[in-house]
Amino acid sequence: MKKEALIGREIIGQTFDTKKNKKLKLGSHITIDFTRKEHTMIIAKSGSGKSYLAGVIAEELIKTIDNYAVILLDPMGIFSTLSIANNGPEVEAWNSEFPDVEPKGLDNFEVWIPAGDIEHFDKDMYDKAFSLSCKDLSFSTLCFAFDMDPLEPMVNLFRKAQTNIAKQNPNYGLYSLKEYIKEHGKDLDFKEQTIEALCTRLDALQELKLITDYGSKFSEMVQRNKIVVFDLSMSSSYTARIIVNFFAEHLLSRRKVITKKLLKAQQDETKIEIEDYIPPTQLLIDEAHNFLKGNPMLEKFVKEGRNVGCMLTAISQSPDLNRHVYANIIHLFIGQLVFSDDIMVIRGMLPFEEKADEFRSEVKNLDVGCFLYYNIDRKIKKKMKVRPRETMHPASTELKDELNLIKSKQDILEEIKKLEREKEQFKEKLKINS
Repeated sequence: MKKEALIGREIIGQTFDTKKNKKLKLGSHITIDFTRKEHTMIIAKSGSGKSYLAGVIAEELIKTIDNYAVILLDPMGIFSTLSIANNGPEVEAWNSEFPDVEPKGLDNFEVWIPAGDIEHFDKDMYDKAFSLSCKDLSFSTLCFAFDMDPLEPMVNLFRKAQTNIAKQNPNYGLYSLKEYIKEHGKDLDFKEQTIEALCTRLDALQELKLITDYGSKFSEMVQRNKIVVFDLSMSSSYTARIIVNFFAEHLLSRRKVITKKLLKAQQDETKIEIEDYIPPTQLLIDEAHNFLKGNPMLEKFVKEGRNVGCMLTAISQSPDLNRHVYANIIHLFIGQLVFSDDIMVIRGMLPFEEKADEFRSEVKNLDVGCFLYYNIDRKIKKKMKVRPRETMHPASTELKDELNLIKSKQDILEEIKKLEREKEQFKEKLKINS
């Protein structure tokens, strides 16, 4: 079956029906047009293929759409293999159905890690380390990271202190902010208890080593026609929450400004220069159940992002998320789930009525890599088998013999002896030549 030559239309799988012998009968390709700027959600239990599907979506996004960025927030550390070709058996098995799918790693791909996590990674495991500046830390992100009420006095103190110190020094750091709060907190009519509580949280932030005086340049983190995976697998929950909100907040604000400028240029029929241009961006968040619930910033991102080129793909084990986010999802993929309560929550999201018992049975009995796909806007339902990935997926790659992959002391000694022999041979050659 030949791949459709439609710009921005990504083939992510194939329809299927289940025969009596439980074998899948595959049908037509399933495509999604991501140029329409629509939000996506993948919900399935662990091990059912949701991150595999997310990898397929990432591959297709970056292959088929020009002027697009993909940011993948990876709390499990399973997407860093997008640069490695898939050596799994599924590619060869599906070759006749997807002739354009071939094992290959992505070139336009980087892995970044938080600066505070460097000690946990070998140098060849990532491309860059990043940090955020103190001015990147908004009060809403602080509230989400530390589970604080926005109306708490210390949040108000943080906001006032940040505003005041920025007037004196636009490049202030975390230490300077903390000292300002200690020195001027009472002058701003805050109690000692409030000042101490806020400083304690800022001390905790400092220990994360994520916040630095200058921070990484945002336009380098979000790159045109490139996937950047931010590996948060060694990060604390505080670090991960800060980074998720940082991207949601800054992508939305930057794209709003850029879109206004471009609309004005379009109206004036002229070209303009935009410093540190940020392209339309797909923000993929794995383990999204840890970040979506009770998060006003992500609610805002989903509600307002589509119009300015900010799209969300949320990947979650649980449907117990955020109804405001649900209300804006267009593409919904449901993989195998076990608990009936979860299945019934999803049933309430669907664009048309599904009989409870039939739907429950259908979801519980989905095979690995099989999903129910719903287009909420167009009221479409399809059963989908995910196409094979071109890139490696760690969870589907079997580690056969760990000990054979680890150098023993004897192996190292043999290597040293070999090097010594080669050294002696080289010396002998030098003597002969001289």
